[in-house]
Parts: sequence; C-alpha cells; structure tokens
Amino acid sequence: MKQYQCLQEIIDDFNRQLADVEQSTQSEFEKESLRSLILMERHNATQRFIQP
Repeated sequence: MKQYQCLQEIIDDFNRQLADVEQSTQSEFEKESLRSLILMERHNATQRFIQP
C-alpha cells in the first residue's frame, strides 16, 4: 500500500492513473471499469489518509 504525504499527492497520483486509462487502447467498457476502480481506490486512499 502506497503511503502519501498529503491529500494533493493522492489526487495527483490517481489523476495520472486516470489519464493513463484515457490514453490506453482498451475498449470503452474496459476503460469505464478501470475508471471506476481507480475512483474507488482514490476514495479509499483519501479515507485512510484522513483517519488517524
């Protein structure tokens, strides 16, 4: 599990992942699945960072 130093680092990391998905040659269905997974993981990472 990656350790983040600040919320902006979380946002930037997951935005890069989303951009990579957009640039991929995968089908739109696969892209949508990956986007959903990335957004869920971003939410989870944010929650872990905020909680003590």
